[in-house]
Amino acid sequence: MVSPHSRESRYPAWAGRGRGRVPWCGTGCVTRFEVRRDFLARGPAWQAGGEYRIPAAELAQLNARISGPVIEEARYRGPVTGQELAAAGLRLPAGWRSYLQQRSWFCRGWLPGSGCFVELLTPADRPGGTP
Repeated sequence: MVSPHSRESRYPAWAGRGRGRVPWCGTGCVTRFEVRRDFLARGPAWQAGGEYRIPAAELAQLNARISGPVIEEARYRGPVTGQELAAAGLRLPAGWRSYLQQRSWFCRGWLPGSGCFVELLTPADRPGGTP
């Protein structure tokens, strides 16, 4: 997904904004980047609700027209297995265990409206964690 914000020669773009656009597998990233305006003007049919839906056949062209850094705004992860939680020896409240074991969960990024960046580590990701 690419959402434009007015700029003189380029648009900053959002890819995959919102939880509903995380892949079915449950893992994925929300990124922000700038795209040359001339590329976005080529496909008015790509516009949908203030965002751009770039066809897969055009992704190489999109990548070639990204200007500046690609910034990760949020990351979603798939479920943490019960075996991984048990191996870590953690005593988690039922609510946390349920959150970590759902199909997709927010593990890193900016909390909307708060100005706070958070990163939640799985047992395997934490320092000294189990593989």
